[in-house]
Amino acid sequence: GPRGASVSSGVLVGRGGLGARGILVGRGGLDARRVLVARRDNHRPPHHLAFPHRADHLGDRDYLDLEERLISLTFEPESHPIGSDTAGDLIHRIVSAVPETASGRNATVKSLFWRTMGVLPPKARRLMLQWRIDPQARPPAVAFAARQIRRFAMRRSH
Repeated sequence: GPRGASVSSGVLVGRGGLGARGILVGRGGLDARRVLVARRDNHRPPHHLAFPHRADHLGDRDYLDLEERLISLTFEPESHPIGSDTAGDLIHRIVSAVPETASGRNATVKSLFWRTMGVLPPKARRLMLQWRIDPQARPPAVAFAARQIRRFAMRRSH
């Protein structure tokens, strides 16, 4: 199949088990601005995009805003609105925000996922983000593993 996905084609694809968010995908690469617009349509507006003059202070502890900033920085660094952002810092902040969005096994899995992202080289991190954003781009083995991990994470512990 094609290497990556492009938001510019205008096909809406759901986020699978990773949430109710949707993104536009197609062939050729991600357009981070359109991903963020699609995600914003399903959630409140990201503060750092709505108020770029105050961006360094807003959304610093919000899981979704931080993830959106990492997507923007990874796929369109030249257009990223917050010059002080680094992938390592954003990932650290995402890990810190996990307890506010999940608990139990789900929090553990999310935390492990993001800690893994923090130690990956940039190309591997970009690929993992691509797979997170676009489930259709995942190789079958990765899709299977993601389903199994999700089932484990969502199962109640006794």
